[in-house]
Amino acid sequence: MAPKSQYVLYSLCKFLTIIPFRPTTPLASTSHKIYCSFVVLTSTVLTIVTFLNNKWYSQFHHIKMSVLILIQLNLSTFNLITTLSGVLWKREKWHKLLNDLNTMTNRNGQSGRSATIATTSIIVSAVILVWIMYFWANYFGVVYYLKKYNVAYFHFFLMFAYSTVLSWILSIILVEYSNLNRTVCKELQLGQSIEQMFCFLKDTVDTFNDIFGWPMALIISFTTLYLVNNLDYMFLATASLPGSIFYRLLADAAMVLLIFTSTVFLIFMCDSVVQEAEKLQASVQKIRRIRPNLTAKEDQDLEKLCGVIIENFPQFSVARFFNIGRGTVLNILSTVTTFFIIMIQLDTKNN
Repeated sequence: MAPKSQYVLYSLCKFLTIIPFRPTTPLASTSHKIYCSFVVLTSTVLTIVTFLNNKWYSQFHHIKMSVLILIQLNLSTFNLITTLSGVLWKREKWHKLLNDLNTMTNRNGQSGRSATIATTSIIVSAVILVWIMYFWANYFGVVYYLKKYNVAYFHFFLMFAYSTVLSWILSIILVEYSNLNRTVCKELQLGQSIEQMFCFLKDTVDTFNDIFGWPMALIISFTTLYLVNNLDYMFLATASLPGSIFYRLLADAAMVLLIFTSTVFLIFMCDSVVQEAEKLQASVQKIRRIRPNLTAKEDQDLEKLCGVIIENFPQFSVARFFNIGRGTVLNILSTVTTFFIIMIQLDTKNN
C-alpha cells in the first residue's frame, strides 16, 4: 500500500493536470476532459493576450524578440502536451508507469520520504513565485504587470512542479537499481530474479522516456532560453531601473535559480540512474574476476546476467534527439554563455 504522502502528491499533480485523474480506466472521464480542456483553453487565450499586450516584443532587437517569443511558445506547448497526454495519447503508458511505481514503492517502502520532499518543494516554489510576482506587481503596478505576465507564473510553476515529479519518479527507480546492485553483491543464486528485475526496470525507463521525452526536451530548451533572457535582463535592464537594486536582483536571481536548479537536479537524477546501472554491470564483472572458485553454472549465470545488463542498459532520451547525462548541463551553460555575449553586444550597440 502506497504511503499517505504519495497520495497527497498524486492529488496535487491531478489538480495541476500533471497526471491523469483516473489512469486505471481505459478512457478519460467527461469531467477530466472538461477540466483539462478548460486549463488548455484558458492558458492559450491568456498567452495570446500576453503576445498582444507586449506587441509581439517588437520593441526589442531581433534576437531578444525571438528568444521571448520562443519562451512563450515553449511554455504554451509544454502546457498543451503535459495536460492532454493523460487524456489522449499517453493514457495507457501512464497506467503502466503508475502500476510500476506502485510495485516498486510497495517493495522498497522508501517512497514516503521522497514524496514528502517533492510535495514540500512544489509548495515552497509556489510561495517563492507568489512573492516574486507580488514584488514586481508592486514595483511596476498591478494592472501593467498582469497585462505583461498574466499567465507566465502559472506556466513557470507548472514546469517546476512537473520537473519535481519527474525527479521523484527517478528517485524511486534509482532506489530499485541500488537495491539490485546490493543484491548482486550478496547473493549470486538470485540470478534469474535479478535478470527479471533488470528487464522490468529497463521497461519502466522506456515507459518514462515515452511519456516524458518531449516534456523534458521542452524543459531543457526553456531553461536555456530563460537563462539567456533573464541574465541579460538582470545585468542590463534591472540595474538601470530606479530604486533599490537589491530586491530587484534578489527577485530575478530567485527565479533563475528556481528554474535552473530544478532542471539540473532532473538531469543529475537521470545520470544517477545510469551510474547505478553501470555500478551493477561493474559488480557482476568484478565477481567473475575475483572469485576463482565459481562453479561452471555460476560462471555461466553471471555471463548471461552480463548480457542481460548490456542488452537492457537504461538510457534517458530527450524525444530521441539526444541522451541525458551530466554533459547536458555543460551544453546548456555553453549555449547560454554564447547567446548572452551576443545579446550584450546588441544591447550595447542599440543603446
